[in-house]
Amino acid sequence: MDYVLTLFEGLSALFICKGYLNRKNSITSQEIFVLILDILIANLLFSNSTLALFVLGQILIFFLCLINTSTIKDTFYLAALTFVTLVSIQVVASIPIALLSQIINKTSIIELLGNVITLIFIFIIMKTPAKRLFINIISTSFAYKISLISSYLYIAAILVICQYNVHYLYSNVVLFVVVIMILIVSNIILLYYEKVISIKNQNISFYKKHLPIYENLINDIRANQHEFANRIQALQILCDSVSLDAPFANKLREYANTYSKPFHAYPLLAVNKPLFAASLYSLYLKGEASGISIEFNVSSTELKCSISEVLLTDLSSILLQNAIEASKSGDNIYISISSANNKTTVEIRNKVDTYITDSEISEFFTYKYSSKNTSHSESNNHGFGLYYLKRKIEKCKGELLATCILFNNNYWMIFRITL
Repeated sequence: MDYVLTLFEGLSALFICKGYLNRKNSITSQEIFVLILDILIANLLFSNSTLALFVLGQILIFFLCLINTSTIKDTFYLAALTFVTLVSIQVVASIPIALLSQIINKTSIIELLGNVITLIFIFIIMKTPAKRLFINIISTSFAYKISLISSYLYIAAILVICQYNVHYLYSNVVLFVVVIMILIVSNIILLYYEKVISIKNQNISFYKKHLPIYENLINDIRANQHEFANRIQALQILCDSVSLDAPFANKLREYANTYSKPFHAYPLLAVNKPLFAASLYSLYLKGEASGISIEFNVSSTELKCSISEVLLTDLSSILLQNAIEASKSGDNIYISISSANNKTTVEIRNKVDTYITDSEISEFFTYKYSSKNTSHSESNNHGFGLYYLKRKIEKCKGELLATCILFNNNYWMIFRITL
């Protein structure tokens, strides 16, 4: 029975390791060799030494992780996370085991059932988002790694004390509980501030990326203001020197429209959110390059909303990007921006060829849905924007309107968000 129990413990560590790496639970020849070697050493050499079995267990976890990782650094982090996870699951599994021990008196069967329950818990947990914990730890800053290492050292220290003198643990249980609570609280505070710093850094990177675009908008306005008088004079001279026949009228209209286009984006200059204005102006330039006219109507320059400027920018850009992709050269897109009751409303209207029903519109917000004509490889890049937008708005308790209307013998798709 001891051989079976040792095997179950080894398999538990292996499946946790593979779960965090998102790999199948098939066992390789190297892993079989390590498991068999661990079983033989544990039962033939150290069966009477609990401390030696504990150390052997750590070595087993390390080698199982070493087989499945590419660097020693990842091996250490994965081994520590596997150990902490295994101990945590065993603590939770001890509750149903304690209940079963009241019914079943045979110790060997209880131990076997305990390992089976542990494996069941492992398979359940590795089907949840918790399986991404290792990826998050190695891909984020050092704060998450510090939290993992401190948890590992504390749990290992408690278990080592138990190997020497379990009565010391029981006699100082209050002290250990207090230290555990301090560890948990300190880790929560550490991870919270790490998240805050990460969001701040993300906001800074957004500003650094879009601030030059915003400055470019200001420079364009100043340049156009400086040249505006000269352009008006050119129009006046043209009107005075040539008779106003139809071809000339068309030419004059084309000439005037050319110079009036930049003024479509000028309302953005008064908005109090530079990142928001810069992002929309960037997409405005993209639309103009494709022959799509985009006009802004800003009724409130002081925009107030319940979300960050970065998120407002992100969601508004998704809507405008979709409108540009759904339009063709010669089309117009109208954007209305307003603010009231500490909420900002952004409405985008673009022309569509046919009427779109409410049921078809609801499909726009489903996962990976895309109406774009793309190849199979390109389609993987579409279908996430509106799905992401709807989830974010629901999470922020905002309002989302999507509808299609008939106006002036044209069908218009309207998206409106209020946050």
